[in-house]
Amino acid sequence: MADDHLTVIASDADEARALSEGAGAVPGLRVRQGAGTLTQMNGTAVAMANAPGILLVRLGRDDRAEVDTACRLASAPTTRASILVVGEADLPLSITRQLLGAGVADVLPSPVDPEDLRKAIQRAQKPANLPAVYTNRPLGRIITVARARGGIGASTVAVNLADALRRPAARRMSARTVALVDLDLQFGTLASFLDVEPRDTLWDIAAGGAVPDEDTLDAEMTTAANGVRVLSAPSRFAPLDALRPEAVGALLDTLVKRHDFVIVDLPHSLVDWVQAVIERTDRMIMVSDSSVPSIRQSKRLIDFFTEENPTLQIEVVINQEAKPLIRGAHHRQAAKLLERSFENWLPPDARVAREALDRGVPLSVVARRSALTRSIGRLAAATAAHLSQAGAADRSRSPAKR
Repeated sequence: MADDHLTVIASDADEARALSEGAGAVPGLRVRQGAGTLTQMNGTAVAMANAPGILLVRLGRDDRAEVDTACRLASAPTTRASILVVGEADLPLSITRQLLGAGVADVLPSPVDPEDLRKAIQRAQKPANLPAVYTNRPLGRIITVARARGGIGASTVAVNLADALRRPAARRMSARTVALVDLDLQFGTLASFLDVEPRDTLWDIAAGGAVPDEDTLDAEMTTAANGVRVLSAPSRFAPLDALRPEAVGALLDTLVKRHDFVIVDLPHSLVDWVQAVIERTDRMIMVSDSSVPSIRQSKRLIDFFTEENPTLQIEVVINQEAKPLIRGAHHRQAAKLLERSFENWLPPDARVAREALDRGVPLSVVARRSALTRSIGRLAAATAAHLSQAGAADRSRSPAKR
């Protein structure tokens, strides 16, 4: 059953009516109102959470019991509904993180902007509205690689992350299918990294707006020597804003049907269609270094990306720096600013990186046992493990949810 109905739960009748009217603007959505708060509804709320649909919950100010109830429902293994929460504009960040960590789909500030409410509802609907063909094969996971600044080595990370993920996770296991997508329409170089001829598929999508079907898109992609499937940047320049958000979204939706992992290399620019990527990203790799300008820029980008997708998991990777035995004060301050620990450090190895680039092969071909290659291998293993755990949690909650 699709998530085509929504229940508003709010103690204040005027707020319940306003939220119902806002939700009613979403086409095809049936809206109803519950009686009282989540806590007051008790067993009724549990029954509603265990059925497909959307619960739109208005938290009262300083209502700790309602927060706990929302978290309990969101994290319950039997819950199938998506839960959206509306809180006070000054809701503490700690409570917001608690709600999102428990599995709440989104937390919106009151008064709710109608457009923000519409987008939140449509994101909550998306897993249940997937075409039937998606259920025939587990959907692949989208990993997006972003950069704090130009020249930080994000494309090197994207190419070699794809290479590491392609290899079997263990003996007697088949190789995983990986797609590598270069969305830097103007300066993308992933084709050169893997010595494949660039194709103008993205140019055609930008010009015509139509995304090829699965079979056509599969034929348009090139296969590198290591088995990674590459959708390259076009051979001719195109304006970054030539792509439309709906086309980018449709492109990624098509790729996840046939690949275990889809690695997206973002340009160092923010354009409208980036939102379509962020909404679909399962995990982001933010490539940075520990310099003050890069950390500040990482902070700005993380704030932007998580505003578009509050539940987005972002891993900050410190590139071109060996992991220090004892982290300095500036490392601790940077981690505190970004609210993330630095688990992955990629040591500098200019010789190996240059040789791999000149030969058009991944690092594993040039120096499989180098510290840089092994560090990227550990990053790939950690990323795959995280996504596997997240996928298992999703499946335990609902077979309809991604």
